[in-house]
Amino acid sequence: MVYFYCYKEKHDFQSVLSTAVSQLLQQNPKCLECARTLFDNGTQGNGQNNHFTSLTMGNYILLIKTLSLLFDKCFFVVDALDEGTEYNEFANGLKALTLSDAESASNVQVFVTSRDDTSHDQFMKTLATLDLPLREEMKQDIRIYLSEEVEKQIRLGKLAVEGNSASIIIEKLEEKADGM
Repeated sequence: MVYFYCYKEKHDFQSVLSTAVSQLLQQNPKCLECARTLFDNGTQGNGQNNHFTSLTMGNYILLIKTLSLLFDKCFFVVDALDEGTEYNEFANGLKALTLSDAESASNVQVFVTSRDDTSHDQFMKTLATLDLPLREEMKQDIRIYLSEEVEKQIRLGKLAVEGNSASIIIEKLEEKADGM
């Protein structure tokens, strides 16, 4: 499994691919040998024999697809995609990772998590085979967490409340969380 968390800064897809290669190389000793062979041959998927000097996005995709074949299943998890990424670049890159074609086979399966966001709905629709909305399922977990935190703050003396103020605080925080 390859895991990449998109924290709150812009990520280009090539940095995700670089991270993925690093993770795959660490998980299976055969991957390093396979990568060396690709580098030594300079195979770029087009029959040219140019030694790699630096990896292009296409080189990374070919390498990951090739390495994926050394695993029974190769899951590529991109978590919190909504946190600041170039959606079109990600959509095209993730699709390319999963496609088997005449030049390269692939064993990559993609799992993307993201908040429901209309700014990238089109991106997700081109990639997704399953949409699993969790907003409603998360509400109870959020309520439990907020209740425990408010009670903890009251116990520690950091929050003074009267009457049903604690319930009102929890309700307002839950509304602001909006399932996240």
